[in-house]
Amino acid sequence: MDFDQELKKAAEQYAREGYEVVQRPGANELPAFAAGWNVDLVARRGPERVIVQLKESRDAVAADPNVARYAELTNAQAGWRYDLIVLKPEEPGRKFHKEFREPTREQIEEMLREAETVLKVSSPRPAFLLAWAGMEAAMRRYAQRSGVGGSSGTQPTVLIRELYVSGHISREDFLRLDSTRQLRTEVVHGLAPPVIEAGVVQLLIDTARGLLSSSDALQPIAG
Repeated sequence: MDFDQELKKAAEQYAREGYEVVQRPGANELPAFAAGWNVDLVARRGPERVIVQLKESRDAVAADPNVARYAELTNAQAGWRYDLIVLKPEEPGRKFHKEFREPTREQIEEMLREAETVLKVSSPRPAFLLAWAGMEAAMRRYAQRSGVGGSSGTQPTVLIRELYVSGHISREDFLRLDSTRQLRTEVVHGLAPPVIEAGVVQLLIDTARGLLSSSDALQPIAG
């Protein structure tokens, strides 16, 4: 991939939409709150101001801890927003086999009901894993319907960051989901057993159901 060419294409797209665009802005072309940031484009149109970053892949998004911070700080400024462009949303090595399909809404809800049943009769740990499976599926469903991404195989880290950066989940939800994701990683990779409270599992289930309900109001993206 020719990153410079992709950057030029992105700049041209913003220009077609009526923005004045600066590629690879220097220190004197960045706002004070973005001093020292690695910014690919700054776009201006009337009162609108946009900081744009391009990432080659979703792996690159996951590897950059600044994405969420840049989005939060930029979107908190009056008249500013943060745009993230992922150039290769699909990773060839991560494509699922054709026989693997996204679960239906009913199947996701079944995962969450199963998690609640296990939570009542067993320890929170197995219920947590079931709830997290439902949560990931609910996030992908919402991301797909809102046009954010969410293809099968997308890492949970990327899903959470993309939903937050695009304004679809709050900072509180972002922090809670990212913390829960780390907990899930400790469990599935056999690290020192963390304490999992029943309340954490139920909150995960409730959050997943909230995303399912929100996705019901969205039309699936064609294509």
